[in-house]
Amino acid sequence: MPAASKFSIVTVFLLLLPQDFVLAARTCYQCRDINCQRTSYERLEECVHDLDECVSVFYNGIVQAQGCLSTLEEQWLKLCHDQDSPHQECNICVDNKCNNLASKGASCLQCSESEDERCRSDPTQLEPQICPVARSGRNFCYVGLDDAEHLVRGCVTLLTEQADCLARADCELCDPLEIAHCNAMEIIESTSTSTQSPSTSSSSSSSSSSSSTSTAGPSSSTSTLPASSTESSSPSTSTSASQPTTTSTTNSPTTDKPSGNSSCSLSSKYVLIVLLLSKIVTFLYPQ
Repeated sequence: MPAASKFSIVTVFLLLLPQDFVLAARTCYQCRDINCQRTSYERLEECVHDLDECVSVFYNGIVQAQGCLSTLEEQWLKLCHDQDSPHQECNICVDNKCNNLASKGASCLQCSESEDERCRSDPTQLEPQICPVARSGRNFCYVGLDDAEHLVRGCVTLLTEQADCLARADCELCDPLEIAHCNAMEIIESTSTSTQSPSTSSSSSSSSSSSSTSTAGPSSSTSTLPASSTESSSPSTSTSASQPTTTSTTNSPTTDKPSGNSSCSLSSKYVLIVLLLSKIVTFLYPQ
């Protein structure tokens, strides 16, 4: 076979090969330590070796490091080699950007009733799927209702999503590391009712408590403030205010029985004398 023909065959063969096979170097998500927990942090690393692999290291379900296996630091490689501990996990994959999934234990049912009726009627027939990597803590599963009242199941990867679910009566969180694909619970209505009942009770008792507190507040201020600042108050306040006045009046010398030398006695005598003189003048000088 001529050399030109051989060259043509090799060229065609190389052109038919997938690009990933010809350029075997991988591109992986990369992070270390606290950067793995930042939702705004996203960095890609291009592996140096053609046959390198992508890796994610987890501890208790929380991602600790990501990147190319060949550039992973020794401290993380030790975790990958020590697979006896149930708390740590090292996931290795060979596709581009394949290390974007959570630990293998973080699997949840991911479905919507609007797309698959089994999501409500028979969720055990559905296959759980590994969640995306959580960038704030670790993954949780949820089951709830969407805006159209359709039942949905899936993963929660952000703290804001966790808070939103916990604040709603029609949403329930669970931990897939404790119970595998735990969001397979069948009846969201019962969960909603049981969740709402304590809330209603709590709000009622809180309301009544608030009501009693607000009622007691003005009562105490009414009985205290007017007594010291104004005389127009409730009868009980008026009585307590007039009590010292009565005592003061009783003890006052002006209420004692007038003595013979008092000014009242002298005035009476002067009046009698004036009347007597008036009678005498009238008798002596009749008109």
